[in-house]
This record gives sequence, structure tokens and C-alpha cells, in this order.
Amino acid sequence: MLIDFLLSGGRSIVGALAPRIGRLRFARPQPPYRLRRSRGAVIVVAGCLLLAGQASGRDLSTFDFSLRLPAALSKFSPYSDVAGVGGASAGSQYQTSVNPAATDWQPAAPYTIGLSPQYQAVVFERGPTVHVAFESVTVKLPQHAGTLQPAAVQLRSVGSTAGPFTLLDGDYAQLQWGSKLADRLAIGFNANYTSLGTRIGAGGTNFAKSHADTLDLRGGILGGVADHVLVGVVVDYAHSPATTNLLVPACPCTVQLTDTTRQVLTRVGTSYEYAEKSSIYFDYQYADFWNSTGEFTTHRLFSGIEHQIRPWLYARAGLAFDARGGLSPTAGIGLYPMPNVSVDIGFQSDMFRELAPELGSSKQFGISLAVTF
Repeated sequence: MLIDFLLSGGRSIVGALAPRIGRLRFARPQPPYRLRRSRGAVIVVAGCLLLAGQASGRDLSTFDFSLRLPAALSKFSPYSDVAGVGGASAGSQYQTSVNPAATDWQPAAPYTIGLSPQYQAVVFERGPTVHVAFESVTVKLPQHAGTLQPAAVQLRSVGSTAGPFTLLDGDYAQLQWGSKLADRLAIGFNANYTSLGTRIGAGGTNFAKSHADTLDLRGGILGGVADHVLVGVVVDYAHSPATTNLLVPACPCTVQLTDTTRQVLTRVGTSYEYAEKSSIYFDYQYADFWNSTGEFTTHRLFSGIEHQIRPWLYARAGLAFDARGGLSPTAGIGLYPMPNVSVDIGFQSDMFRELAPELGSSKQFGISLAVTF
């Protein structure tokens, strides 16, 4: 079973994984200066998406796993406030947005530096829990030069090797920049690099070892089209060559396979601030993934609401819809005990339906801390 899975879809596993881990955002403090969280933590999902299992899906299972995997990861929200509003953020004014143009949208004063440690976990019905730690630093540059954000991610998966297992180790580095060119116009760019290794096996034996080095480039624009209404556009391209060494028990020997997964993604979103620090979000996402196994195209809608209950307390709820079927509810809260400190908690249910044939349903939990000074 596991060997069949590896030979059919495993040759491009790492090529599928790495393009989706270049998404960092910084965490978010009390307004007016909200920090950004790390989206590159998308690799948190990757560690548990490789576990082999019975294919039970109908339409989805006809596509190679190496294509469905990055399609699922393109929905991942590592920043807890965005996760709480259904993943909709392309038109958000806050630095937690998926749109790099939001990096410099809000004024920094009185803060110019922000630090944000974060943690995310994704639990699959038929897979291990993968843990990821990531750190972001946001610096407001002088003389209208914009805002710069370096970030790093470390992913480690720990699980039993007695039965089928997937273990992953990855490291990620990002440099992101945004600049507000006018009162109602901002642009942003992101470049990130990932080194990712995986081990897949069963009964204490490694059936596959994979490694990929990935370059991901992303650009965005954010504009105000009316009072309290923003519209954003994000375009992303990722290129990930991968090498996988497979164990052939009959020899015993190994076979080396290579492949490259590519992705083009476009997201259009809008936000409406219906009350002070309370907003409604709506995004549409189109993405195309391809490698030697074929092509997989996605159409999705994300929507959510964030409401300020008290100056120190926010409530969030959202819903994601995939054109292939299925709704994914989300929720979250934000706590702001001090003007320069924030804690956000987010939850998403069954967001990664593309992986249901192998891994079943999923639950995502996250917590983020942000401190500015």
C-alpha cells in the first residue's frame, strides 16, 4: 500500500510541499500599528500531509497527490487572526494580510520595531500532528522607505515509526518589503527560500527520503476605492525542484526520481470597515498547479468578520468554500492587554479537503504573540 502510494504520487511529494511554505506574516498588536505574522509557516501542514492511507475520495482522488498537496497548502493560514476570519485577507489593511502591500499601510508611530513568536499545529484524522515555530521581525524604515520584514521558520515532526509514518524537517527564510506610495495606494514584494527534507516509511523502515529547495516570489497591490473600503490583488509564483530516493524491497535497492512542481496563484479580496476596528472580509482565489503528473486548478471563496467587543477583546468568525464542494468554518479571538502587546488564537475545521482521500479531516489550532516597541 505505502509502496504503491510512493510510486504513484510520491515522486513529486517534496516538489509539491515546498512551494507552499513561503508564506510568512507577522503578528498583530493593538492598533494603530498592527504587526505581521508568518505565513511561511505553511510548512506546518506539510509534515502531516505525506502519510499514506486508503484513497476514498471520488473526484479528488483522481488527481495525483503531488498536485492536491500544494493546492491544499495554498489555503493554510498560519496567523491566528486571519485563520479566525476564514482566511480572507487580500484586502485587509493589517500587516497580518496575505497581501505584502499591507506591510506598510498603517502608520508606525509610536512603534517602529515589532517582534512576533508564533506556534501552529494541524491535526489530521489519519496522520500525525506537526508542530512549527516561527519568528518574525518588522522594521519601519526611515524617510518613507517602507517597511521591511525578515522571518524564519523551523518545522519538526515527531511521531511513532512503528506503523506508517511521515517525518519532516524544514527551514525557511523570508525577506518581505512594502511601501505606501499614497494615501490610498500601496505595493509589496516577498522573496523566500525553503530547504525541506522528508522521510516516509513503516515498521521502522524508511521507504522514501526526499529533499527540495524552493524559491517563491510574490507581489501585491492594495488600494482604497472608497471610505472604509479596500481592494487588494496578490500574484504568486513558486518553482520547486525535488529529488526522492525510493526503497525497492525486491532488490533491495533505491531508485531516484526527480520532478519540479510549479504554481501560479491569484487572489483578489476586499474589506469593509463597518465600525471602528470592526470589518467584513471577502476573497476569491484562483490557483493552477502542474508537474509531470498533470494539472490541478482551484477556485475558492473566503469570507469572515472581525468585531471589536471591547478595546482589548475581538471576536472572529469565518467560512471558506471550495468549488469542488465543502464548507470550512473558522473562529478566533484577539486579546490586547496592553497597547503594544497582542495575543491571538485561531481555529479552522476541515480546511484541507483535497487531502481527505489519504489523511481524512483536519483541525488547525494556532496562537500568536506580538510585541512592539
